[in-house]
Amino acid sequence: MERVIAVRVTASGKSQVYLSPDEWSILADQKNAIRTQDVWKRHFANTFEKLEGNAQQQAERAFQKVADAFYRQRQAELESEQQRQRYWLKQRADEIAVLEKSQTETPTLFEDNAAPASAPPRPERWSKTVPQERLAAFALDRTQSPAKRGEAEGVMQLYKKRMAELTARLALEKPAILPLGLLMLVPEKLAEKEGGHGA
Repeated sequence: MERVIAVRVTASGKSQVYLSPDEWSILADQKNAIRTQDVWKRHFANTFEKLEGNAQQQAERAFQKVADAFYRQRQAELESEQQRQRYWLKQRADEIAVLEKSQTETPTLFEDNAAPASAPPRPERWSKTVPQERLAAFALDRTQSPAKRGEAEGVMQLYKKRMAELTARLALEKPAILPLGLLMLVPEKLAEKEGGHGA
């Protein structure tokens, strides 16, 4: 996120923050320009350091509010996307490592139901409820086809990559305020002396 913020600081230290270019661009109207020769030396050189520090603090405070709102919205969007990825992984795990059906078979009319057949041993993956663990166990199950095991592995890798990207995008750094320039505004009365109509 980038935002251009202007801070107007008077010689007395009073400041005003402009969050939108529409609010401050009128101050830079070329129609109000004056000759710039020695303007810096006469009006700004002595107080610039103090005024610059004030402007920097005001810009940081103002931008932090904007950044906080942006971060909350971005965090909600990314967390929602993480939730969608978890749901996608569960669906894929259910499709690939199909949940086991009941081992109890109902005897038919002509079968002897006195001695039920012994159920085959349960594969390890059936004890896993976490989709990633189930897919990992399925990928290691040599009784499955190489294609299905490869599909399970591919799904896990894609999920890990997507989640790592989302986690990285959630880790926003503290906003950095970078000065872009300085607009020197001279009061109307002084501007007339400088050979202009005000700046």
